[in-house]
Amino acid sequence: MKNWKTASLAELGTVTTGSTPQTSQAHYYGGDIPFVTPAELDQAEMITSTPRTLSTEGAKVARLLPPGAVLVCCIGSLGKVGMVGRSLATNQQINSIVFDEARVWPRYGFYACKLLKPKLEGMAPATTVAIVNKSKFEALEILVPPLNEQKRIAAILDQADEIRRLRQRAIDRLDELAQAIFYEMFGDPVSNPHGYKTEEMGSVADVRDGTHDSPKYVEDGYPLLTSKNFTSGKIVLEGASQISKQDFDNINKRSKVDLGDIVMPMIGTIGSPVIIEAEPHFAIKNVALIKMRGSHMESQYIKALLSGNFFRRKVAEQGRGGTQKFISLGDLRRLQIPVPPRDKQKEYSKRVSALRVVEDGYAEHYSGVEILFASLQQRAFQGEL
Repeated sequence: MKNWKTASLAELGTVTTGSTPQTSQAHYYGGDIPFVTPAELDQAEMITSTPRTLSTEGAKVARLLPPGAVLVCCIGSLGKVGMVGRSLATNQQINSIVFDEARVWPRYGFYACKLLKPKLEGMAPATTVAIVNKSKFEALEILVPPLNEQKRIAAILDQADEIRRLRQRAIDRLDELAQAIFYEMFGDPVSNPHGYKTEEMGSVADVRDGTHDSPKYVEDGYPLLTSKNFTSGKIVLEGASQISKQDFDNINKRSKVDLGDIVMPMIGTIGSPVIIEAEPHFAIKNVALIKMRGSHMESQYIKALLSGNFFRRKVAEQGRGGTQKFISLGDLRRLQIPVPPRDKQKEYSKRVSALRVVEDGYAEHYSGVEILFASLQQRAFQGEL
């Protein structure tokens, strides 16, 4: 490695912890000032808009940050990073660094902070919610090469990241195409323009859920999936709690997941169903399990219904949950769904399967791009670029 020095974040800029204006004061919200939470972090693009916003009054009691500030989550989703694209505020889970540009090029600081995640996770006490306080965060150090080198590294990583983003956009557009095919063939399921008969989900499928118990966790066993293991319509086994063979067998007596079943979180990230296409070696907790009953429904059709606005609207109508939405098993069983002819459902499944073959190819290439980006990042911060 080149003879680069390190310095603490406190030495390199001003660190600020975000704050949330009183939610009881409705006039603090709904303006045009972005209000960032951890959900908006880990995006390559600079943050210029958010689902939640502050009014001018709300901004006066928040801590506004300038463009170029780097955001790092230090409560909950430790190590998620973002960069400010316009004046905005964050909640208290996020620490920000306004770098002294005479010492740190902000875009370099953004990439340097992305490497802090393992350190943050190692520092957090073993509590229900992982927290790294401001003083510990300020003490973290990053490498500080000369400014011209920082700008060169940031430019190289920006170019590599743009390739990664373009590939991800292609995958996202395939998902959008699958939705377009659904609406072309069946219309909006809310208005049901073709007049298909409707039936309760529980009458066309066997709807159940996973265990409600909390089995003892072990170091080496079978994964027990909860809603946290579902991301963007995919199952993520990494980080799943492990249970013993005995607990795995006990859960599977009631809620065994088989090939072709649909599994979906019932709390938090609901509306993220997955069709099981490989032999499952896991159990589920507080996750819906949908098994097709009879022969007049296609899994791909049911998955599409549960993935789109139709299902999100039905969940909103139930009004269950506050900050964290959930749907009950009874609600899911009683859900009225349009039932098109089976041959039309099969045609939809065929067209979606063809798209998935293309998507799998893109995803494989995306994985390669991810590996390349990680390698470039490692070499950059070892002075090898």
